[in-house]
Amino acid sequence: MTLFFKGCSSDIAHKTEKGLIKLDLRSKEEAVSAFEEICARMGTGTSVLVQEMVKGHRELVIGLSRDPQFGPCVMFGLGGFLRKS
Repeated sequence: MTLFFKGCSSDIAHKTEKGLIKLDLRSKEEAVSAFEEICARMGTGTSVLVQEMVKGHRELVIGLSRDPQFGPCVMFGLGGFLRKS
């Protein structure tokens, strides 16, 4: 199984630029190293999302929030990096 790690913080919008996303982790050693690096970059109170990495040709992002003025808002679009497969 291949893993994907992402540092979680609502205060950081662009996690890639901060080095908080680690892809294609295939061993215990890679996972431990990625976790420690993300925690060091984020500091105390760190949350790290750990998921199985699913490979495909498209990356999507979907979100939902409730805006005080507009009410429920849905966001949908391309996520991650645009790259050739």
